[in-house]
Amino acid sequence: MNNNLTISIYSSKGGVGKTSISNVLTRDLQYRYKTNDYSKILEDYKNATLYKNKIPFKRGTLYDFGGWDDIQAKAICLKSDLIIIPVIADYNSLLKNIMLINQLKQYKEYRQEKILIVGNMIKKEEEINQIRTILTKHFGKLNFIFLRNSEVFKNCMNQKKGLIEIFKENGKNSHIYKGIYSDYIKLINYIRELDNLLYNPNIINNINI
Repeated sequence: MNNNLTISIYSSKGGVGKTSISNVLTRDLQYRYKTNDYSKILEDYKNATLYKNKIPFKRGTLYDFGGWDDIQAKAICLKSDLIIIPVIADYNSLLKNIMLINQLKQYKEYRQEKILIVGNMIKKEEEINQIRTILTKHFGKLNFIFLRNSEVFKNCMNQKKGLIEIFKENGKNSHIYKGIYSDYIKLINYIRELDNLLYNPNIINNINI
């Protein structure tokens, strides 16, 4: 896969799994990784860079932005092909990210179709309904993917591996992580299909023939 997309992962609330999601996507899709905050990914991933001041915009990059108000982060988000906003089923988390989306909407470059809400750490069906209901009430049609609660993200961070790599390591992992892998592959496929749609339209056309 050619990594043409620029992806920003941004949330106004800490503790939603933003960097854990950034870690597995960066490794599994082999993207460049850039962040404005310290991350364990910087310790070993060869294409990882920390920027404390001006952050350059580059295609084929995954940006992991710290959970604070940052004008540079917003500017890069608006230029990105995909803005992933991780949320959890917590009212404060949802409220913070409602405020974030409203801030982005103030810019003329804002395109709601670029936003993907990733409901993270899901433990029960009611949490999916809560996230979907509250956010669609404020913004109408949004794209959602939900990831169930799993230790695999912590294990991926500690072992410095992607989720696909850990899942395929052995039969035990394939059994233990079957559910979260199924959720995660939906996110991977969403990114791959968007990449093809925007940068490799002939692939889509060939599929439809």
